[in-house]
Amino acid sequence: MLQGLCEAVLYVNDMAKMVDFYRGSLGLTLTFPQGVEDFADQHWIMFDTGQCTLCLHKWEQPLNGSFNPELVYKVQDIHAAHAWLQGLGITPNEPHEVAPGIWIVNARDPEGNLISFEART
Repeated sequence: MLQGLCEAVLYVNDMAKMVDFYRGSLGLTLTFPQGVEDFADQHWIMFDTGQCTLCLHKWEQPLNGSFNPELVYKVQDIHAAHAWLQGLGITPNEPHEVAPGIWIVNARDPEGNLISFEART
């Protein structure tokens, strides 16, 4: 029945700041909307991440901690990912092995959502 995960939706308050982070800092490719540069009034943004689309959805009400997503990005070299994040001014934790051969680095986006980077050895 299932053919894979196609979208991950992240509810955000400050759309412009979050687009700047995911497109500008992390380098994701914006796929929707096209031709827009001011994202403050946009309510739906889509980024290509490879296997799955990351969607940002503007949430008009304050987010009170009831949403606790974690976005996990696949990387080839966990130590290179750690250094890359530090170079962007992001403060990740140290790379750590969570299971045999599975290494993770965690950080936070501008609204405090957990973002993780995973490498398998």
